[in-house]
Amino acid sequence: MTFKQQIPNLISLVRIPLGILFFILFSFQNSIAILTGTIIIIISGLTDHLDGAIARKNKIFSSYGKIIDPFCDFIFFLFVFISFYLLNYIPLPIILIFLARETIMYSVIRPLTAKKNLNTAAKLPGKIKTVFQFFTTITSCLLIIFNSELSINLDLVTYITVLFSLSVTISFVSLYWYIKPILKNENRK
Repeated sequence: MTFKQQIPNLISLVRIPLGILFFILFSFQNSIAILTGTIIIIISGLTDHLDGAIARKNKIFSSYGKIIDPFCDFIFFLFVFISFYLLNYIPLPIILIFLARETIMYSVIRPLTAKKNLNTAAKLPGKIKTVFQFFTTITSCLLIIFNSELSINLDLVTYITVLFSLSVTISFVSLYWYIKPILKNENRK
């Protein structure tokens, strides 16, 4: 592959250091750091859109790209979820559910999909899941900032836990659309 063909994958890989940077900033627990972290989430979302747009525009499709893009999303959000957990905004079960979904996806569903020569590209529900994860984290960061700066006194843990709970629920439900082609393929035999 030429360098030009690798550009979408390189853009995807940027999300990993962005996740680390978010983790570091979020740990400072001040409005400026969290606002900067929110900007990092937005930049990460833009890279998630940009890598796919460049790949589609230049007709650059590879098995590696179909794996690396969602994997970089997973790593980015792993840092985000851990950040919120370590500061006691979300309980441990939310991270465990998030990890269970991703473990099922990468250790069972993706290998079976590849083994059966089925389309490994992201499905619309998976994209909706990712958009909702971005929405959840941005909204949660803004709630923390507004609560701190405006002294609103929201029950942040409850609001943020509800948002993250919805996020992992949508995430788990999205698995259905990845399992469905595997099951259809099995029923044809």
